[in-house]
Amino acid sequence: VHSMFLTLQGEGPFAGHRSVFVRLAGCNLMCPGCDTEYTSKREPMTPTEVVDAINIMCEDSTIDWNANPLVVITGGEPMLQKALGPWLETQMGEWRSVQIESNGTLVQDIPEGVPLVVSPKCAEKNGKATKYLNPRPAMLARANCLKFVMESDVNSPYSTIPTWALDWKKDTGGEIYVSPMN
Repeated sequence: VHSMFLTLQGEGPFAGHRSVFVRLAGCNLMCPGCDTEYTSKREPMTPTEVVDAINIMCEDSTIDWNANPLVVITGGEPMLQKALGPWLETQMGEWRSVQIESNGTLVQDIPEGVPLVVSPKCAEKNGKATKYLNPRPAMLARANCLKFVMESDVNSPYSTIPTWALDWKKDTGGEIYVSPMN
């Protein structure tokens, strides 16, 4: 675990919801513009310690978070955590909802009741974004929505939504969300 904190979800399908963010360390992509210190060394936490920390944060807050918060598991890359799927199975119903945000390049089974937001990233060469990496077909098939971080520089691949994503939307009826890069 990189960090855990209470906040309002600022993007995607749960924008505006009070949330507990569980930001995980480690990623298979390590993009230069990442907002998580993916190379940081962090103390591992057991699944029980994560649950206890979430409950303590909610209980200690001066804001009424209810006993049933939205939990957002993001990264780094959550799919690197091999125990994620089984842990989510044990947590179903403990919180209002759990949202997973993944870059979509690694596949792991997660329970159907858990919303999966696939947030594709660009391949990098010499520290410069080149093109979007296509998420794995199994992750696109499981995704509840896609979320793109957009940049205003028209020369950046982050300035457009790739055709495959628009085809996914047309084929599935799923939603696409965008957020500003900076």
